[in-house]
Amino acid sequence: MCTFLANIKVTGIEHDAMTDLREQEFYVMKQYEASGNLLAFYVRKDLSGAFLVFSADDLAHFNVLMNGLPMFPYMTVEAVELI
Repeated sequence: MCTFLANIKVTGIEHDAMTDLREQEFYVMKQYEASGNLLAFYVRKDLSGAFLVFSADDLAHFNVLMNGLPMFPYMTVEAVELI
């Protein structure tokens, strides 16, 4: 298993749409947490993004997890593999 830090910025989404997607996003994140794939998450104070720590088989698996997030189309993601 690999550990990845996702440095996420969210742009190009209106406030109302973000509010609607946020609930869906947290639901998926809770599923990832229950499966052991999401180890930690921290939301930026200004709500412009987050830092997520994932456990994944490899980078391809990490990408599948990221693509499963409802806000993914509005995200810029920097993935960093951790030791």
